[in-house]
Amino acid sequence: RVAFPTSTRGIAPTKEESWAVCANLIRRKDWKGLRESDELEKALREKKILCGFRTPMCKFCPTFKLERRSGFHYDKKRTPSYTDRILWKSMQQNRSIEPLIYEPISSFATSDHKPMRGLFFLPERQPLNLHRDEKRMLQLTFKKLKCKSLVPTPDLFQSDLDTFLQIYCEPQSLLSQPKPSSKLPKPPKTKTIQTSDRPSWPNEVHKLIINVFSDEDLAGSRLFVKSVLENKVLGNAT
Repeated sequence: RVAFPTSTRGIAPTKEESWAVCANLIRRKDWKGLRESDELEKALREKKILCGFRTPMCKFCPTFKLERRSGFHYDKKRTPSYTDRILWKSMQQNRSIEPLIYEPISSFATSDHKPMRGLFFLPERQPLNLHRDEKRMLQLTFKKLKCKSLVPTPDLFQSDLDTFLQIYCEPQSLLSQPKPSSKLPKPPKTKTIQTSDRPSWPNEVHKLIINVFSDEDLAGSRLFVKSVLENKVLGNAT
């Protein structure tokens, strides 16, 4: 949503003031001004949510809250906001995905939202060029791991945050086995850091070894670095 900043006295604007400011920016087509107060844009910049995801700049009228008719006619009970978005993320950092079309469907009249549509240019992915008869091992190294702003579950206090990180992939069958008949290795995990909502492991190095026969083996696979509360694990075990 669009949330305008507080005054120099720390007083938040009223609903009427927010609506008036937003309506003025829309009338002037000041999309940059609206973007500066867009909560999603701010959270993405500060990497508080959906790290690595991107969304194009909204160069159009906000898509909520609207009267159920064609065009952009806003309900004055709510501040107009960009609540309908398209986000994307590429697993290849050098793969430049380019938005060609990004716009709301203004004629949509059966909701107080306007749905979004987009057209994106997707460059061709670079293949791994592995042959089926060649077995390769992909080694992923994790170091200087840290978390921030961890929040305990409702049944725990802040001082009960005893956290470790677990690193694993799906499907687990990709993990390298010491012997063909042996069990799958346990996923690596860090030591437990007690009573901290910002734990870090600056000196720990963990490796995940994955078997790869071809680029098809990695299609659809996922890598996870998961924070786990040790006291919750112990509690569940008992």
